[in-house]
Amino acid sequence: MSTITQMPTATKYATKCRQKDCQWEIFASPLEFTADGQATQKTMKFIQALSQHIATAHPQQFAAFMGTFQESFGLLTLMHFLIEDPTLHRRFNFTRAGYFRMTQVARISDLDIQEKAGRLWDLPEDERPAALVAMLQDMRDVLTERGKYSILDNPVSGIVQP
Repeated sequence: MSTITQMPTATKYATKCRQKDCQWEIFASPLEFTADGQATQKTMKFIQALSQHIATAHPQQFAAFMGTFQESFGLLTLMHFLIEDPTLHRRFNFTRAGYFRMTQVARISDLDIQEKAGRLWDLPEDERPAALVAMLQDMRDVLTERGKYSILDNPVSGIVQP
């Protein structure tokens, strides 16, 4: 039997449309998911309300969304196959990379890299190699959302920003 994760119902959160010049927003109590991550009927109803707004108020974005939905289905299907066709393989990687860019939370700027690398010179010379390895591993974890930056490993606090 699934357990439902639920927060106090007195709390209400705003969800606002991010389309240009749109002031639409909806308020809802915290959404619920079963222990295995499945959306409850309440959550699905909320998502349907958001979809309905996009479909009626922003039909061009909705059409683009439907195209993305079809790409998602294709991507999920292709993940189950070894692809030999180079054109199909490129398309798979193009779609996957697009989703990565859309969903990536943590980013590392050139300034971040310069600051982190600059700190290495403050260390004694014999400590720099280990510090460099640790710095690169931390940067890898930020970009791949692993370790302390993982939403899966830190479900309460979410992703820790670098």
